Amino acid sequence: MPISFPFMRMKPNTVRILLLVGLIFVRFGYEIIGQPAFVISTYLLSYLFFRTIPKTDRHLYNLSRPNKKLVLIACLVALFGLAMNIAIELLFMGGKWNHQFTEIGNPMIFAVLFPIVFPLELAGSFIVQFALNALPEELLFRGFLWGGMRQCKFSDFSILCIQAILFWAGHYWYYDAPMLWIRVIIAGLIFGIVAWKTRSLFLSAIVHACMNSTSLFSILPY
Repeated sequence: MPISFPFMRMKPNTVRILLLVGLIFVRFGYEIIGQPAFVISTYLLSYLFFRTIPKTDRHLYNLSRPNKKLVLIACLVALFGLAMNIAIELLFMGGKWNHQFTEIGNPMIFAVLFPIVFPLELAGSFIVQFALNALPEELLFRGFLWGGMRQCKFSDFSILCIQAILFWAGHYWYYDAPMLWIRVIIAGLIFGIVAWKTRSLFLSAIVHACMNSTSLFSILPY
């Protein structure tokens, strides 16, 4: 059941606005407060926000349980993102694996180690990215923000564009890395489309984590 907040003497909608403002403040203060504080604050505020949403309205916030077909589609999108970022890593000089290849020096040893170590690092990176970055950001941009704008009668297409711009602005520390900043706004559109069409933040978070996990291995030329 949604929280009534009798002790605060506020309507649930008012509480949601305050919590949404808090989530936005925490996200844009990421560089100041640091990742641990960002993650803890986001999950805490998200939990309180979630408790105010009636079950009948959860689909508005893209909190629906996806069916098997949607899971398959999201996985295909995630695999495409993985393939794209791995291709970037292998084709562009300067990535982490290129440095490791240089350090190892022996192509035969590298050829043996690569298929063993790379998937393990990738899996570990995915788990970390899902918990610390993807899910917290999806809860804000493709969840609570999206649902709030739906309730304000914005069209889904306009919400898609607005949330992508805000997501892009929320990565302001990339302003001096044009290639990364361009990728951020494109990613925001992709994650938004997944959440919009599936009504599932879980699936958009999977796609988000997949794309983030391989980008850790790449340093694009700017």
